[in-house]
Amino acid sequence: MNEPAGLHANAAPVQCPSCGHIAAPSGFGPEPDLCRECQTMFGMAAGNAAAAKAAREDPGWTIPESILLWLASYFAMISTAVASIVGYLFVAGWLGESLPVDEDVMHHPPALVAGVLSSAVGHAITLALAWVVVTGFGRESFLDSIGWGWRNGIRMRHVMATFAAVYGVTILVGMLVQEPDTPFKQMLDTSYGVRVAVGLVAVLTAPLAEEVLYRGVLYPAVAKRFGAVAAVVAVSALFLLVHAEQYASAPAIMLPLGVLSVALTTLRAVSGSIMPSVILHVLFNGVQVVLLLLVPEGAAPPQP
Repeated sequence: MNEPAGLHANAAPVQCPSCGHIAAPSGFGPEPDLCRECQTMFGMAAGNAAAAKAAREDPGWTIPESILLWLASYFAMISTAVASIVGYLFVAGWLGESLPVDEDVMHHPPALVAGVLSSAVGHAITLALAWVVVTGFGRESFLDSIGWGWRNGIRMRHVMATFAAVYGVTILVGMLVQEPDTPFKQMLDTSYGVRVAVGLVAVLTAPLAEEVLYRGVLYPAVAKRFGAVAAVVAVSALFLLVHAEQYASAPAIMLPLGVLSVALTTLRAVSGSIMPSVILHVLFNGVQVVLLLLVPEGAAPPQP
């Protein structure tokens, strides 16, 4: 016979038999000794149908919808960059400033800063479109559906250990391989202002938008159809694909990026939440940005 709701409301904290977290038992549902977080994750709490679907990787959207979102996000990033650069050139020309021509636009610092900062708009569009796909225009809870919070016993210590491993691979590759000249590195070399713009986007908007897209929307759709392992491989490959042009002619740099992508997706698979992946992404980009900004102008910066 199940214990009535609220029985453990004033109970002393104990170890949850599911996640091991020390917390007061929930006191409701068929497993009253589980903490409230686990009750929610397993869909035992009333009103948490979206959380239950996310916990068993049963999203309300399909692989085709996820791919269309991925393509729309890619188009949004390109179109906002082009629009911002064209807009800058128009305003600068109207103000009587000398303008670069042809390929020189890609080496003109103010135009590059405008293009980089426009990525934040592309990320905002990605998040808005993801909300539409995931919630069906508000019919479901967005955060519950994509997976958010500390779940399945995954905590900050696991994120930090993963970060140490991933960054160790990054350092090792950097020691063994001479940093090549890539289009992205050439862009970073144009001015310190471009580096600042890249740093702002890399830390403030890119981690959240990319994790929602890849680990929040794409991963569960693929995992539902083909399983977790196939989903980790497929999502990591798509993540690498959109960064390939950025690191053209530098396949060695793709190795640590691939390790990062696999780590991010595996964290999502194990935890059932994108929050650990977002934190890991911010940590990785943050360290790269600090190193990027510490390099004097004119010196070769690291590539985040």
